[in-house]
Amino acid sequence: MAIILAGDTHGMTDMDKLTDYFEGFEGLGVYTEKDYLVILGDVGILWDGGTGDKKVRSTLESFPVTTLWIDGNHDNFDLLEKYETNMWHGGKEACGIYVSRRRGASKISGQDC
Repeated sequence: MAIILAGDTHGMTDMDKLTDYFEGFEGLGVYTEKDYLVILGDVGILWDGGTGDKKVRSTLESFPVTTLWIDGNHDNFDLLEKYETNMWHGGKEACGIYVSRRRGASKISGQDC
């Protein structure tokens, strides 16, 4: 299991750093859904509920890993609260992407995060 950390993608604005990583030599055929990408705030996955949000989710879902994110000051907390969520390892799953709210904790492979 690998854990990849990233931060501040701000929607599609800086998503190319992750796309380049997974499409490039570093990520080619190396990772599976048993590996985790953890985005540390300001993902921009839920901003206005529009097509930009859908493109971010679609891009993250195209990666070969399980994506987790921690909300940041550039995420829409009101919109996040409206999504149906399921509990997942101490965090929440919304739209197929897993979120651990600030001041929260999740477990990855039995380890507290």
